[in-house]
Amino acid sequence: MIMGKLLRTISALILLTGCAVSVSHIETANSADWFTAGVLTNPVTDTILADTGVIAGALPNSYCVNTIVISSNVAAVIFLEQRNAANSANINSQAILIQASDTITYPRFCVVLTEVNQRIRLRLNAGVTGTMQASIQP
Repeated sequence: MIMGKLLRTISALILLTGCAVSVSHIETANSADWFTAGVLTNPVTDTILADTGVIAGALPNSYCVNTIVISSNVAAVIFLEQRNAANSANINSQAILIQASDTITYPRFCVVLTEVNQRIRLRLNAGVTGTMQASIQP
């Protein structure tokens, strides 16, 4: 899969250089490999841009995300969140800031699941007037 090879290469560059990488355009060959709400126009506050859904498995367990890709034509703050089993509270949360007309990628990371049915999601902090998409590749 071309997309997977491209993103692994970008991830390797980030790990080697320690620098964030911005790419202007990425096309995916197989959208079934991604968790995404798709391309959204004028999303409102707290829109879920991508969600893994319930992550099943024995505990304790680690869950690894290979890549996160976020594209937007407007500046925005997006939160990467590890949610509890009831999906009612965050266990961990990290703000991601994206500039207008940019695509950013984040390389592989893992989280420790301490409850069954946890999930990973990307949530828009405040509504925007513009177009954006975020994806999680497990």
